[in-house]
Amino acid sequence: NYAKDSGISSIILCTGMKRTDAHAFYEHNGYDKDSYCFDKIIKVD
Repeated sequence: NYAKDSGISSIILCTGMKRTDAHAFYEHNGYDKDSYCFDKIIKVD
C-alpha cells in the first residue's frame, strides 16, 4: 500500500542464486523472475 500511495510503480530485489525457497516465495507473491544479479569483489590494496 505504501508503494501505491507513493506512486511507486515497481519493486526490484536481488537474492542469492541458491536461495530457492526465497525465489519460490517471491514468485508466489507476484514477482517476475526477470534476470540474475551479478557481483564481483574488488580487492583494495
